[in-house]
Amino acid sequence: MVKKSPIGQSALHNIHIDLGASMFEYNGWNIPSHYTSPEEEFDQIQQYGGLSDISHYGKIIVHGNVEECIANGLSQEIKTDIGTSITLNFTEDSEIAQLTLSKLASDEAIIISKPAQSHLVTQILNDSSELCAHAIDISSTLTGLQLVGPLSEELLSSIIEFDISSSNFIDLNCAQGSAAQIHATIIRKDIGHFPSYNIFVDRGYGAYMWDTLFDISQNYQVVPVGIQAISLLSK
Repeated sequence: MVKKSPIGQSALHNIHIDLGASMFEYNGWNIPSHYTSPEEEFDQIQQYGGLSDISHYGKIIVHGNVEECIANGLSQEIKTDIGTSITLNFTEDSEIAQLTLSKLASDEAIIISKPAQSHLVTQILNDSSELCAHAIDISSTLTGLQLVGPLSEELLSSIIEFDISSSNFIDLNCAQGSAAQIHATIIRKDIGHFPSYNIFVDRGYGAYMWDTLFDISQNYQVVPVGIQAISLLSK
């Protein structure tokens, strides 16, 4: 008898079902494929914006000497300032994938990976850290949301207490602060020429953050979108 791995579900799973999302399995997670149609959602993103659930992303927090930890574990010399992000290469089974490392403080960073890679990346970093740093896989503890499109900056600015204007918070910038009165980590990672913001909050506040953004998004004609529309945008 073949033993199947459990399928992951985000804290927003029931919300997606209630919104009529078509769900499918992606890298061990049950996530929205689309709500209306990929093409319609793609058009909506380009004109106004889209809100999506990215809780399936791998999330690793690193405490300590981040640069030395990456040099030892991933054999890459990095230099990054607080509040900025960089792209790292990660090789698994001869395939190269990309990780995003965001420096949150002098001794703290968050690494975003593909869903199935967070455990392995965490293990590699800890096995080679030589006590310079410690990595923890926090994928299951955070809910991730993505706002993308022309009106995403204006929408997000309405609930946060720091400046994310394009003149101050550019592509690959990151910050921690209050969003809708809860703690959030925000990473700007544009898709093509469209501004895109990845927002991570404690899983217990995931539904609250989605509902907050969803309610406000209706004033901007920003709609929930699935992974297929985001994939179309990335091409």
